[in-house]
Amino acid sequence: MPDIHERRLLQRTNLALYLKVLDSRNNTSLGNIIDINVCGFLLLTKLTMQEEAQYRVKIELPENFGSDHFIECSAVVRRAAKSINPSFNEVGLEISTITPEARELVEQLEQQLLLKFSPN
Repeated sequence: MPDIHERRLLQRTNLALYLKVLDSRNNTSLGNIIDINVCGFLLLTKLTMQEEAQYRVKIELPENFGSDHFIECSAVVRRAAKSINPSFNEVGLEISTITPEARELVEQLEQQLLLKFSPN
């Protein structure tokens, strides 16, 4: 089975600012997104999250982004590992369910707020 980097079809976009992610069930913080694309995101968290765990999440948008305050979607944990800082975990989540409107907001984030890095 190919590793996650080989399976990734879309380039991720590193964020110029970290967006907070909340668990939709109870509005508790899960962590902060450190990169994102329309297929998934990488979460920096102090929590331990199990592979294949499913979450309904709200991604907090920047204040100046428009009338929407959150992007809501469902996501599945595809990988979890310790970060360079051992106090944190890096968790790769695949977006499993997202509305067309929310998907468009993710695309706008990529275009307007983010620093894109091209592979070399």
